[in-house]
Amino acid sequence: MLSPLSPTRAALGGSAILMACACGAAANSAKLIANGGIAVSRGALFPVFIGVAAALIILGLWHISRLSAYLAASAFVMLGAGAALTP
Repeated sequence: MLSPLSPTRAALGGSAILMACACGAAANSAKLIANGGIAVSRGALFPVFIGVAAALIILGLWHISRLSAYLAASAFVMLGAGAALTP
């Protein structure tokens, strides 16, 4: 039984993905995918995790409060700029 994706669930799911990425899920996922025969690095998966998390958080906040969604989007832009500037 599938339940619809509510705004609160979307924001919470995006936050969970973001926290999992922060604690090393990208590196372990890269190892798991490599075991399946696909060559992928942690550096390639990290932006994917961040992008999915940002999309879910912004989608959830968009349905709750547009101002909060804009604020979250600007925070993710700053996070991306910071990630691009650091080696």
